[in-house]
Amino acid sequence: MKYQVENESILIKNLVNGDRTSFDRIYDLYAGRLYAFSLEFCKDKADAEDIVQDVFIRLWINHSRIRNTDSIKSLLFAMARNALVNAWKAKMEMKYGLYSEADNIVSEDVSEQEYVELEMLVNGFIDRLTPTQRDVVRMSRFENKCHREIADSLGLSVQTVKNALSQGLKIVRLNLGKHIFMMLLSCGAVSTLI
Repeated sequence: MKYQVENESILIKNLVNGDRTSFDRIYDLYAGRLYAFSLEFCKDKADAEDIVQDVFIRLWINHSRIRNTDSIKSLLFAMARNALVNAWKAKMEMKYGLYSEADNIVSEDVSEQEYVELEMLVNGFIDRLTPTQRDVVRMSRFENKCHREIADSLGLSVQTVKNALSQGLKIVRLNLGKHIFMMLLSCGAVSTLI
């Protein structure tokens, strides 16, 4: 797996320099995951596809501004999260004519500070999982190991790994969703809906 991480680092460095082939490879690595993540929140296939397309368009437009060349996963998911929040706001404004102050806390571009804060937040939620869930989530999402590799490494059955991953990710997503909701609530963005 270390080879794959080093490979990703090379892809990111090449992307920063404008290499289209590296961009295409990063797209191949992450588009499916971003689609699944987006679909879970927006519940509409076309909207999820639009979110993924938007993320990769923004990535290409801003490729020279990427600072972290070790991993791009957190940046892509932060961009997807921002696109999902913006899409939700637009839908609410269109449906109810609401205007919120959420623009003050959710920007179009992901700053390096936002990226670091989101990464720390997600890592904090992962640290609170049970030891098995924590190990499985980290190996799956940060080391890109498949279920079988994780099972062999931890001496667990593949089904136990699948269950731990599913439960761990569910807990992290739930906590992350609550955190984002509380951020919107604290700035008054959600109070107009309640």
